[in-house]
Order: sequence, then C-alpha cells, then structure tokens
Amino acid sequence: MDIINQRNSDDEDFLEEDPQRIELLISSLESVVRAGEASINVTDPVVRSINNLMNLDQGILEDGMIEGGRAVAALEGQITNFQTNDGNFSTVLDNVGVTAVKIDARSVGSSLAYANLLPENETLLIGGAFQEGNTRLFSDGDAIPLNRTATSISVPSSVLDLLGGAGVELTAVPVTFIIYGNDVLFRPSMPTEVEENIEEEDKSTVTERVASQIISAIIQTENTSIVNLPPGSLCDHDIPIKSGTYDFV
Repeated sequence: MDIINQRNSDDEDFLEEDPQRIELLISSLESVVRAGEASINVTDPVVRSINNLMNLDQGILEDGMIEGGRAVAALEGQITNFQTNDGNFSTVLDNVGVTAVKIDARSVGSSLAYANLLPENETLLIGGAFQEGNTRLFSDGDAIPLNRTATSISVPSSVLDLLGGAGVELTAVPVTFIIYGNDVLFRPSMPTEVEENIEEEDKSTVTERVASQIISAIIQTENTSIVNLPPGSLCDHDIPIKSGTYDFV
C-alpha cells in the first residue's frame, strides 16, 4: 500500500512524471483487492487513488483500454470486499463518487436510485467536479428532481422483490453505486476508422469517447440467480445524459 498511501492527494504530477508509476499503482491496487481486506481504512485510499488516475489526460495511459479496465476492476473489487462487512461507505470526490450500503428493501419506494444533481441554475459540464450533497442516494427514485439531474441510475423495487423471491435477506441487501465524472478509464474495445481525405486516400484512426458521466449499480448477493427481469428494470432511460451498467455479483 506504500505507493497508494504516498500519493492519495490531488497530485497527478507524480504519476505523469513517470508512466511506470501508473502501472505500479494499478498493480498495487490489484494486490490490495486480492488481500481481501474489507475495512474503510483500505477502501478509502483505493477510491482516492482512482480519483487521482482520473485527473490524468487519457493519452497518458500507455494502453488506456487495458490499464483503465484494470483500474475500474480494482475499484469494484475493493468495494466488493468492503461489502462483506456490516458497515456502509460513502464518499464523493472530484472525479468519482461511491456509495456502498446495506439496504432494507422494505423501505424503498418505486426504486432505489443514485443521482448526480446539477446545482441550482447551472448547466451540465462534463468533467466538472462532483459536489457532496448533489451526488447522493434516493430511497425513492420518484423524488429525484428530473429538471436538475445530470446522471442517474435506479434499482426498481420489482428487482428487489425478485431478490427476495430468490432467497436473499431483504433487510440488508448490499447495493453499490459508482459514478465516474469522465471517461479517462474507459476506452472502446476497437478504434473507429474514418476516411478524412477521400481524394488522397488519407485514412486516420480515431477513438470514440464517452461524452457523459458514467454510472453503475452493483447488487452483491451469493448463489443467487434471477431470470426474466421485468422490462426496463436495468436503468431509468428517461433522463437524457447518462451511461450506466447494472450487475449482479
């Protein structure tokens, strides 16, 4: 954990000075995840390290798809470790927000939702810093002010009911929400080839980027299989700007 603890402040210069430090940091994160430690004292530095990586320019990563994917997997892996204990964890940093809680499904309204809200009278700025209080959990998705919502994802109560039917204890369902403020850690698996100058047959290869915040929800259960999820249960697509995933682990 030395390199993680050494640079968990907002100092991306340390990583940019030597790209090998990026590989060392990601390898250190993976080692921490493999250790299986569930405490907040381990989880918080991991989240802060991911936040720092997201300060980097996407071109700094030597292989963005691989390194970025490893970093995301490490974050999700450490949050999965944390969810094995009885506590809750929530933090909102400039580039990433994480909420890992044990939810009593009986207290959920139409859905359990996580949203990033715009401050009053402000417009969305992709890559702008998240703010504590504006990036938060809603026990009833219907309470989200849609006119101020930049990004959101929801777990409908119907899905939680299905978990109960599959034998999951509904008084403490481990649910994790993660939101990323930019796409530095995300890269399409294949580049897009475009022909810029037809006359000279000059073809340039460009990589598409995600022009939105990226958000995910993870429900952590053991030996649970759910089939025939109700239509529309993965994400509320009425909100215009978002990219989301929804996983069972």
